[in-house]
Amino acid sequence: MDEENKIKPLYEKEIQCPICDYKFMVTKTRGKFLKLDSRDTDNCPYYEGINPILYTAYICPECGYGALERHFSDVTVNGKAEVKKQITPKWKRREYHGEISVEKSIEIHRIVLLNYTVMHYPYDEIGKLCLKISWLYRYLKSPKETEFLVNAYKMFEKAYSNEPLEENPKNEANILFLMGEIARRLEKFKESIEWFGIALKSDGMKENPALEKQAREQWNEAKQQYKSLEKNKE
Repeated sequence: MDEENKIKPLYEKEIQCPICDYKFMVTKTRGKFLKLDSRDTDNCPYYEGINPILYTAYICPECGYGALERHFSDVTVNGKAEVKKQITPKWKRREYHGEISVEKSIEIHRIVLLNYTVMHYPYDEIGKLCLKISWLYRYLKSPKETEFLVNAYKMFEKAYSNEPLEENPKNEANILFLMGEIARRLEKFKESIEWFGIALKSDGMKENPALEKQAREQWNEAKQQYKSLEKNKE
């Protein structure tokens, strides 16, 4: 197979903006080229070669609407109105496709975060997006990672207090686990222990033995860290 026709890890696809109907190109990754190397305890993934999480958010170059791939076509009437009112008038036309750096992916995801905020997305989805942005900053070893971990934690707290997470037990268990792990990473060890305890009692945890095992491991880790912290205060 010659170089021109060789299958490559990245490819272009045309999509249509659900806000302004503009058609534009986005870059996607081919699954067979992806090789997961490891994950951090808050699920931050590390890949050998192409990292697909750099490519899972799209921005319309014409109107500034942006969303993660899985949400891109799902826009409510009110959401569409808010984008046209608050995003598009301030938008300066730009395009995001081709090979994307971590820095460029951060820019894309922060535009998505602005869109989700004006469209009043559920707190748990905003929290997941903030967590993903924190991972991108982690790749760069940037102190801004902590800022977005804090933002994710606040959004998950709001989701737990204000949204019917129990309607999706699997998602609820995952959110509770993430709250425990983010609190641990932020050295809020007492809160971390409490969230892991709640997570382990949740209905959704029983359906996910792997997550339950991970939650117990991190729960014990948080307990040890809390004990060490209290001992150093003596």
